[in-house]
Amino acid sequence: MLGPTPGAHPLVQALASALLVIGPAALSWQLIEKPALNLKARRLLAPDTARLPG
Repeated sequence: MLGPTPGAHPLVQALASALLVIGPAALSWQLIEKPALNLKARRLLAPDTARLPG
């Protein structure tokens, strides 16, 4: 497990953490979250044909 780097300034550690997180976050948005929101929007706009009569 990685811990704080001895002697590194907290801002340097924060910047390093941000750089490590931004890549996976962008991939998650592009590959999972954005398509899911598009599906949700399409489902809300589509006519409700799944209901049974009565």
